[in-house]
Parts: sequence; C-alpha cells; structure tokens
Amino acid sequence: MGQGVFGEPGSPPSSGSSKAQGSPGTASPWGHGPGLTTLVFFHLEMDPKTQQITEIAAANGDHTFKTVIRTPESMLTLLSQGVSLETAMEQFLWYLYSVPGPILVTYNFWEPELPALFKALDATAKKVDFCHTVGGYLDMLPLIKEKVPKAPSYKLKNLVRRYLRQQLNKGSALATTKALQTLGQVLELFPNPDPAPTMTHCNLQSYTVLQSLVQEKLLTRRAAKVLARRNLILWELEQA
Repeated sequence: MGQGVFGEPGSPPSSGSSKAQGSPGTASPWGHGPGLTTLVFFHLEMDPKTQQITEIAAANGDHTFKTVIRTPESMLTLLSQGVSLETAMEQFLWYLYSVPGPILVTYNFWEPELPALFKALDATAKKVDFCHTVGGYLDMLPLIKEKVPKAPSYKLKNLVRRYLRQQLNKGSALATTKALQTLGQVLELFPNPDPAPTMTHCNLQSYTVLQSLVQEKLLTRRAAKVLARRNLILWELEQA
C-alpha cells in the first residue's frame, strides 16, 4: 500500500445529510479496551445502474453514522439533498477517527461495495488516511457459515428473518448496519475480545484492481478472490 503521513482532519461539515449519534463506546458491546480494537459494522448502498455509492452507514453500539450522497443521476440533486462524494468520505473518516482502533465488519468482503468504497477514497484522495485509521476487515459470512453450517440460506435478508424475526430494510444502509450488528450479537460471532482482522487493505486493493478483468470476463470472480487472498496486485493494471 502507498505510504503517507497521517494528517489531522478538518472540521466536519455542519450541514448535509450526515448524522452521527451517541458517543464513542456508549452502550457498545463491541469496544475492547483502550489501545485495542473496536468492531465497526459497515454497509453502503449503491445505485444498481451506475454503481455509484448513494449512502454510507456504520455502527458501533449506539454510536452510529450515516450520510446520503448526491449523484448527478439522483433525484436528490434536484431536491438539494445529500452531500458530495468528497464530503461524504470526509464525514465517514471523521466518524472513524472518533473510534479507537476501528475494524470494519462487513457481511461479505467480496461484494462490490468495498471495491466501490476504495475507488471513492482514491478519487477523493482519502485512501491513505483511511488505511492508516482502519486496522482491517472482518467478514461475517464465513463466520456465520462456521457457526450455522446447515442454514437453509446464507442470504442476509433470510438470516435476518430467521434469527432476528425481522424484515431487512434493503433501502437503508443504516438499518442494514444495525441488523448486522444485532445478528453478530445474537449468533455470538465475536467471542474473542480482540479479534484479528481476516482481511487487509492489501487484499482489498488486489481485489479492486482485478475487478476490471472480471468485468471484461478475462477472469472469474472465484479466481479474483484467490489472487486477492494472496495479495497479488497487478501494478500494470493500476497504471493503465
């Protein structure tokens, strides 16, 4: 990964659609002591046509965050709602700065959301700060498969309905994030008080770069996962 000096963020914007609630560690079952790590559950919504991020949400106990992003194709532009991608990335980083040793917990590391986030961080020159702040990633899906090896379905909406007796609100990133947090608690997925991240920024960088080959059908998603796990980064592709 590229190296850089960690810089103090500027003051977070006072307007826009960003919302942070609670204070770090307040009523949180996921904080693991000073100097250790904190699990931050994370989800983002994307426009299925443009593959652009439309909403980001995160949660650590009652300390939650969400921001809605205005895109050129979005009705929010006409309604003057939402914030720019650059502002959203700044607000998300500001939230992460407030959490000690954040580890991002996702439902499936291999879904397109994380590569989209990495590309957005790249486009807004925020990736170096992000990689200095976030310690890594925990993927809930393999943990759930290990915990419940005979589940009839591993789709998130079915798991939420089965174990939480709820309907997943797929249109809300924050609702999904809270559902992930509750599901992790109900299934006791994180018994280790200081879990090691299973995925790194280098894994994500590899997978993000390889997406161009997957999209052109020159590489299968399965092969891209294998290569990304081995931290293979095709620098030639990045520079193309």
